[in-house]
Amino acid sequence: MDGLQDETKQAGEGAPTQVSDSEGAVASPVADDGAAKARADYEAALKECDARIAELEGEIAEAAKTAEGAEALRKEMDEPRRRADESTQMSRWRRIAGLPESEE
Repeated sequence: MDGLQDETKQAGEGAPTQVSDSEGAVASPVADDGAAKARADYEAALKECDARIAELEGEIAEAAKTAEGAEALRKEMDEPRRRADESTQMSRWRRIAGLPESEE
């Protein structure tokens, strides 16, 4: 061996070993544990957010049904109210004019 090969061999002997995953990425074992924990925490938080979003969407749908029902009832009540208002108004005009109230 010549001197160049000896220097290369000596430089590589004290270097820390590296771990590679199945895709060939190089990382230290400690970093893998931290990354796995961070990923698990992230996925858990994401699931919580998804569950909350689904819950809120359900509440919105229920509120929309309630609002639609309330609007339908208002429309149903508009006609009888209008008739009642007209009847009351006609009764007032009859009293003012001195006419007898009609029996409907």
